[in-house]
Amino acid sequence: MSTVRVFRDDQLPKVFHEPFIKTGYRACETSLSECLRSALYRTNETLNFWTHFVPFLYFLCRIFYLSSYLDFLNDPFTWPLLGQLVCSCLYLSASSVAHLFCCLSERARHVCFFFDYSSLGMYSLGCCVAYRFYAFPHNLMNTNYFFLYIPIAALNAVFMCTCGASGSRFMKESLFRHLCRLSSFMFPYIFCSLPLLYRVAACPDDECDAPSVVVHRWQFVAAFFTAFIYASHFPERFAPGKFDVFFHSHQLFHIVASIATNLQVDALLIDIKERRDFLIATIGMPTFWYSIGILSIIFGIKLFLILVFSIKVYSKPENKHVYMVNGEIIENSCTTDLGTCAHVRNGGRNLTNGSCVVTNGKRKNNNHTHKSRKTKLKNH
Repeated sequence: MSTVRVFRDDQLPKVFHEPFIKTGYRACETSLSECLRSALYRTNETLNFWTHFVPFLYFLCRIFYLSSYLDFLNDPFTWPLLGQLVCSCLYLSASSVAHLFCCLSERARHVCFFFDYSSLGMYSLGCCVAYRFYAFPHNLMNTNYFFLYIPIAALNAVFMCTCGASGSRFMKESLFRHLCRLSSFMFPYIFCSLPLLYRVAACPDDECDAPSVVVHRWQFVAAFFTAFIYASHFPERFAPGKFDVFFHSHQLFHIVASIATNLQVDALLIDIKERRDFLIATIGMPTFWYSIGILSIIFGIKLFLILVFSIKVYSKPENKHVYMVNGEIIENSCTTDLGTCAHVRNGGRNLTNGSCVVTNGKRKNNNHTHKSRKTKLKNH
């Protein structure tokens, strides 16, 4: 079996860099087979893949186990739970696939994460559907907020998680871009969680006596740490290059997010058992279109938007990057073998060996002219 090539951050275009991660990068034009093999090699994406792929298999097995005593086919009361479980599997699998295949090319990297971001929107909507039918506080049921909860959640899933987060990939790397992407996920989650937060914090009608409340609270604790780890880049922020392969923030983010999802399912199962008769009498039985139906419709809309964003990515000329190889300037969309190559940094405004200045992706000679322009690196 051939090996998987790994590189330093200064050997790859900036679009492939991750904050405070210095080594363990795969080549930025990798074959499909090498992407698959990389799941078993020490790269900085290996555990990003496994920390969501293993939970995906777990939740898939959990669906089959629950189907042994819950009638997902004929009992409408279980449909919101089924939708939430399927959306959980969707975001876990999309994340795994994105991290495994994001190095196929620069364009493919964007498309992979379009799917990743959109799947998180589906997950937030699946949670909202489940919360509305199982976990809503008693004194907010059958109010205007109750009836607008799912439509607003659907709009958040489309415009925040798909349009907002995917659109941020067209922005220049900056703190503003990072905040836009983070808010695209946090706002739908906060909106979705508001009624449940009210239920477990304010305890209306003595609802804090419900056995599910403790589990819901632990879910929020895990969710807080999930957001903190993602936003802070802890621990690699304090030791760049020391956590490139193991225990960097994105791996911890995946693990804690999966724990939060599992706690969420546990709490919902308790609510289903304890509140079923009360919920059916108060708000009625879930309908297909307000559970599985709306999830299917939003899923179709998201696929269309992913197609639109992907067409936009592939309609633009592929970015050219500038490298110094053995003293010679090379322009290429990506490097495929960079053993002696250094990427020109800082937007191409640095001099390299006193011979080249790069501006807006174009090369200008400084001390002397390079007559030879290569467009592809040879493999060593």
